[in-house]
Amino acid sequence: MWVLHPTGTWSEWAFLVIAALLLYVLIRASTGPLRESEARYRTLVEQAGSIILTMDPEGKITFFNRYAEQIFGFPRSEVLGASVIGTIVPASESSGRDLDQMMQQLLSTPGRFLKNRNENVTADGKRITVLWTNRTIPDPNGIGSVLSVGTDLPDEPPAPEEPPAAEDDDSIFF
Repeated sequence: MWVLHPTGTWSEWAFLVIAALLLYVLIRASTGPLRESEARYRTLVEQAGSIILTMDPEGKITFFNRYAEQIFGFPRSEVLGASVIGTIVPASESSGRDLDQMMQQLLSTPGRFLKNRNENVTADGKRITVLWTNRTIPDPNGIGSVLSVGTDLPDEPPAPEEPPAAEDDDSIFF
């Protein structure tokens, strides 16, 4: 094993400096593409024409893209760390559907709500309908976050919880 003594020779110190510079160049070369990839990804997410947000397992917002800020009227700083219930999701829809309960189910079993249409609320209290696609983001600790991508459906009422029953056979279309 070679150990550099503080009183090492000039060649030993030169070797150490060259090795440190080489290591620095290698690290910069390997992280450069990663930084570029991250920048491209961030641009895509921030400029997407879709609402993109993530929630922790407790329903607190951990990411809120620019389009979400525009649609809901909340600045990112106001919603990060806040519960989705009471900010962009009302406790219940105008129809009476319990969204608090639905959010609890979504967070405990996201697979049940891969696609979901529900009423949301903007900062000024306006009710809007959003079509959501939800996915779990795996976590090494087993507690995953939820990624939700939404599309604002202007002038559409929220979907009923269950489709109304047909009154007679003539009203069924195939």
